[in-house]
Amino acid sequence: FEWLHRALLIQIASVDARDEGDYIEQSKCVKISLAIYKGLGEREEVAKLLLILGNIAIKLGDQRESHRFYTEAAHTMREIGVPVSQQLLDEGY
Repeated sequence: FEWLHRALLIQIASVDARDEGDYIEQSKCVKISLAIYKGLGEREEVAKLLLILGNIAIKLGDQRESHRFYTEAAHTMREIGVPVSQQLLDEGY
């Protein structure tokens, strides 16, 4: 429970960073939360965070990183039986 709480607090910090336009800080926060959720086996949250990281990479102009995150997100969604987001489908993932 403690790790889940930490991951949620870090996600809140990532939203604050996003709202301030600090996408690098947002990315750092999301990556920390991602590591926690991966460790907890929370694959649906992992997929959501990978999507967010893909979106951040787009904002930072890094197409290669966005492709990597989107590909992993789509793969994770399919593995756990969660519908792939329309955003990913529209982009061919």
